[in-house]
Amino acid sequence: MRGEWLHRGGSSSCLIFFAGWGMDPHPFRPLVTGRQDIHMVWDYRQVEEFDLRPFHAYSRLHLLAWSMGVYVSCLLLSDNTDLLHSAVAVNGTPTPIHDRLGIPVAAYEEMSGNLNREMVLDFYRDMFPEAGAEREMFMSRPPRRSLESLRTELLALSRLYQHRGPGRDIFTRHIVGSRDTVFPARNQLRCWQRERCRVIRAGHLPFFSPALPEGMDPFMPDSWQ
Repeated sequence: MRGEWLHRGGSSSCLIFFAGWGMDPHPFRPLVTGRQDIHMVWDYRQVEEFDLRPFHAYSRLHLLAWSMGVYVSCLLLSDNTDLLHSAVAVNGTPTPIHDRLGIPVAAYEEMSGNLNREMVLDFYRDMFPEAGAEREMFMSRPPRRSLESLRTELLALSRLYQHRGPGRDIFTRHIVGSRDTVFPARNQLRCWQRERCRVIRAGHLPFFSPALPEGMDPFMPDSWQ
């Protein structure tokens, strides 16, 4: 597990961003507006205790968890929810490898058992519902990860889920992309319960999407209401 500041400018507010599988900071830097400090967590080959003490100086601490980061943050922050001003889950669940509540088991096993570079590129493309500017923006700055690191991370997340089981819902908001095919939208709605979700017309990685509702900034949690 690795962490890095996407922005650190002395703001009184900090967002902790738990990213999904296969990521690193490289694709996300162009999205940062500098309106608050942002600390990104990624690479779940080894999931360790997450120490919130370095963040105690902030008057407001927010959590944004996306994809597999939803599950990992559930495990690591469930005893510290009182320190979070808000916690937003986007296109992930606390039951990440499950036919009805997460990524279907067969799809996950196919990926982890046969991963190659073309599959990784297909996965990155599939995060977007169609070809267009948002996909091109991401694919022009893809994560700088080795194939072996990605394979190891998939297997480590599977072992983590087998060992720890489902996480606990720690979130104040649940955002579901209606066009998500990685964590199928119907499984997310089933997991969280539809009435507790905000559904947006977006694919798995909505942060680049021009279709986000007006005023929604992916790294400003208050705008996700």
